[in-house]
Amino acid sequence: MNVWMRTCVVLGLLAMAGCGKDDGGGEVAPISEAPQPEICGDAIDNDGDGEVDEECFTAVDAGGLRTCGLLASGNAKCWGPGITGLAGTAGEGPFVQVTAGTVRQCGLRADGTLACWGEGRYAEAPQASYGQVSLGGPAFQQKEIASCGVQTDGAVVCWGCKRPAFGNCEAPEGSFESVETGLGYNCGITTDKAVVCWGTGDLGETTPPEGSFTQVAVAEGLACGLGTDGAMACWGGGAEGLAIPAGSYRSVTTGKGYVCAVNGDGALGCWGAAPPPPEGQYTAVSAGGWQLCGLLADGSVSCWGCDAKAAARADYRCVAPPPATPAAPAEPAPPEAPEAP
Repeated sequence: MNVWMRTCVVLGLLAMAGCGKDDGGGEVAPISEAPQPEICGDAIDNDGDGEVDEECFTAVDAGGLRTCGLLASGNAKCWGPGITGLAGTAGEGPFVQVTAGTVRQCGLRADGTLACWGEGRYAEAPQASYGQVSLGGPAFQQKEIASCGVQTDGAVVCWGCKRPAFGNCEAPEGSFESVETGLGYNCGITTDKAVVCWGTGDLGETTPPEGSFTQVAVAEGLACGLGTDGAMACWGGGAEGLAIPAGSYRSVTTGKGYVCAVNGDGALGCWGAAPPPPEGQYTAVSAGGWQLCGLLADGSVSCWGCDAKAAARADYRCVAPPPATPAAPAEPAPPEAPEAP
């Protein structure tokens, strides 16, 4: 092929790609580039949409069905089953905390007010000024998951219970820093760092150990707390047999039969019936009803433990489960030795 022919071919390919095409104003349109993915924390508009670091998260909360993350902008972003087309898929902040219940989500503003979205057929929070909130949901396995909040005066108030016999809506008196709602029971950390639990704990979930704590996580049959020294303590019948390494941890979450925690080096480990987490440097972890999610050091969120259908959806942010390793074919049995004559 001579030089003239090669030139014609190149120009033809450029024209097919839209390069060098007059845009009608006498200007030649530049070569279009594929959008780049957003990189958290670099303060650069990588994908060219006019917003900087819009996919960077500062917190994540996995709920019963849906998960919400708190963006660096202060807005909330939620995903999960049934959320498509739901009014208020994301909450307009700015918020200082976001919490995901079974089918309803709320954002807490700096002035102590709540903005909630999702399915609204469940009880609303009492009018008050809050410092922290943990949403629950409808009854599950004949037990209820209440919603509770710590008011700015330190008092805990709970709502949404239709079965008072469980007692999980009867918050104790005292001054609290935080509260977490579980299946039929709740636990909170008081201002003097003690853990207090109430409700119905069939396996000892409501009898925490003594000590000073900074975080508590609750699940069916199992609760864990992080001490002020970073050491982890777990209680309830579900804690039996969990070989959790000693050490210092910065974040802990619990599910039915398992515990996941981030240690001081940012490594995330799970013990019990939890699926193994993706590799990475983490700062926090949260377990929900259908997936687990972790906040990575770069501000991104990674979720795992969902089924293949959910993993195929990019908006679910769920890592596909690893494919099953096929079993090796059985070795053929050696032929039997002929009988001696």
